[in-house]
Amino acid sequence: MNENVITYETFRRFQRLEKENDALQKLPEDFYDLCRDWIKRKELLFEKTKEPSLVREIENVMQVIRDVMDRREHKLVKLAINYIRGGTAPQNLLPAEKTCFDVVVSELERVRKASLERIRGAHTQAAPPQSAAPVQEPPIEKTFSSTAAETKKEVRPEPPVQTANPYLRVRMLSELERFLGTDGKVYGPVAPGDVVDVPSEIANLLLEKKLAAVG
Repeated sequence: MNENVITYETFRRFQRLEKENDALQKLPEDFYDLCRDWIKRKELLFEKTKEPSLVREIENVMQVIRDVMDRREHKLVKLAINYIRGGTAPQNLLPAEKTCFDVVVSELERVRKASLERIRGAHTQAAPPQSAAPVQEPPIEKTFSSTAAETKKEVRPEPPVQTANPYLRVRMLSELERFLGTDGKVYGPVAPGDVVDVPSEIANLLLEKKLAAVG
């Protein structure tokens, strides 16, 4: 799509399509770049003309863009859930959304697998058989020497348990739109060079896919 033909009505049309349809609607693959360039052009025009209507126009378009992003993100999460339940791969994902979709699917599959393994482990673990009460043996009388030796044994405290840090700092190598983390928080959008703290599971996935490096 030629950015010169994009108008406020163009953004509104994209918004209406996302609002009126449950499926992701087809957008230009460089949609977010077009949005950025359009806003930048308007800001430069405002610096020259100081026309107040341009400020309102930019604010209105930003509101429309956020609404489009919110609706597509909600659809993306639903599509990811449907996909791990045997559904088909979604259509009309933007490149950045495809990366986000892969991250969400991977995390959902990991959590589901871990939960099922935990449930199966609890289900298959046999309860210890009930046995008759053991015969009480007469207490063994301890000698003074054995008691003294026991008291001399040094009791060493157990070392403190090291708690793993649930977050990892990474430096982004690729652009990524907003995505939902395993901690329930929304991260992004991020650009190459940004340093962010994300849940370790997300960080490991980003490192594996060469989307980030250890920060």
